[in-house]
Amino acid sequence: MLRRWGCVLVLAALGLAACDSGGDEPAPAELIVGSWVLVGVSDARGDQTPTFQQNFNSVQATFDADGTYRLVVDLVEGDDLTLSGPYALSEAQGTLTLTVEFGGAPTPVPFGFTFRGEDTLEVRGASNVLNLVLNTTLEGEVVLTLSRA
Repeated sequence: MLRRWGCVLVLAALGLAACDSGGDEPAPAELIVGSWVLVGVSDARGDQTPTFQQNFNSVQATFDADGTYRLVVDLVEGDDLTLSGPYALSEAQGTLTLTVEFGGAPTPVPFGFTFRGEDTLEVRGASNVLNLVLNTTLEGEVVLTLSRA
């Protein structure tokens, strides 16, 4: 009888191990690598994508495996904006921190992040920082939705 229960427990453990998909999903540090295009913008007032599209032709972010990023903002009018520097991703804290130069001083700018599958990335941040960098009038928490390019 004890032997039969032992076999049942071993089979159950093997079944659970076979069902474990923990190793199948890439880590956020792997998922973020590549090029991403902004496809949606929302703030405290709701969807701001149409307003954003009036001022920006495109916004593309590229994250490299060496921990550097490049953000290219193609403006409808005026000079385009390019930001680059190091980034840090903390899965435990759920933060993506970009180092941006303000007045010649490197400044860490933290954002929250969530992957929606492998091809959609949501980045959350304070409107005051995004307004400063992008010259926008967003309010409250801003959610930027990016799709893999």
